[in-house]
Amino acid sequence: MRKAARNYLVALIVFLLALFQIISGFVLWLVLPRGRGYMGGRGGELTTEAAFLWPRDTWIDLHNWVGVALLVIVALRENPATSRRMSALCCAPKTGG
Repeated sequence: MRKAARNYLVALIVFLLALFQIISGFVLWLVLPRGRGYMGGRGGELTTEAAFLWPRDTWIDLHNWVGVALLVIVALRENPATSRRMSALCCAPKTGG
């Protein structure tokens, strides 16, 4: 894989992960309720579990793990030693026929 193609792929993955972070943050902040009942107190029996594609707990887990993946990819990409090693593994010139 050429260096430009690899950089494009990494940038695309980072963009998609960041976009998911923005969307999941919006869903957790505005769409799904926090807690049960009034201010997390009494009256929780009367509410049903709200879900927007997935329950709130699943959204939180996805939001957290995608954030970890985004952090790891950016950290590996920005570290010069790791970046050189990665480029040596995937972009080394091919020898022989």
